[in-house]
Amino acid sequence: MAQQYDGSDGAHKSWVAMLTRTRDMENKDYGGRDIKVCDRWRDSFAAFLADLGERPAGMSLDRIDNAGNYEPGNCQWATKRQQSLNRRPTGPRSRPAGVAREEADDLVAEASRAFEDCKRRCESEVAAAQVRRDDVIRRVYGQGGRSYRAIGQATGLAYQRVHQIVNS
Repeated sequence: MAQQYDGSDGAHKSWVAMLTRTRDMENKDYGGRDIKVCDRWRDSFAAFLADLGERPAGMSLDRIDNAGNYEPGNCQWATKRQQSLNRRPTGPRSRPAGVAREEADDLVAEASRAFEDCKRRCESEVAAAQVRRDDVIRRVYGQGGRSYRAIGQATGLAYQRVHQIVNS
């Protein structure tokens, strides 16, 4: 591993992380399970890069067979979703009777995506509503005749917050 490399790309970072975790015998998921790196990759980042290519954006190094070693034919660049479906069991899983693990994983992933999508839409709507509210407060104050306190009472905001909005 005496090779010189600037470490600026994801493939090199993944290669270094792979070597580090497999050498750590305290790491019960890699070195402690006797997961190894093939000699070709252990000794040469260039060989690792030649076999796998640059790491695509949003992907990380994945072993196809989690009981297998890091070696050509058992590694790929994978998304978090792909990796979440390629995990060894860590304990009993609760799922409805008759539902295969893959199907349950798909349902959980779909529910998670739906939740995140809903959360993003809500956050976006709240931010848009706050912008509209702030514009209305500025317009009402700009028309004159209403104090910060009066606008605050009408909107449910503290008059100090109305002052901040008007003066921002």
